[in-house]
Amino acid sequence: MSGNATGDTLIRAGAPDGWQVADKSGGAGGIRNDVAIVVPPSGDPVVISVLTTRNDPAATYDDALVAGAAEVALTAVAGAR
Repeated sequence: MSGNATGDTLIRAGAPDGWQVADKSGGAGGIRNDVAIVVPPSGDPVVISVLTTRNDPAATYDDALVAGAAEVALTAVAGAR
């Protein structure tokens, strides 16, 4: 799960430099999800799940939305360490 390219634009894109990410992504239409175990260079692993959906049936999924949400959450974790 850490070597797949499908996660490159998702939680992995929002993780701080040097953090290892093993994720499983999914999506269809306006739904885009990613679940990951994120390991900082020092400290305990973090489990994060970002689930998104759009109410427009014609919408496509948004990787940047997942990456942005992960960045906010993981930056807060990094600051709390």
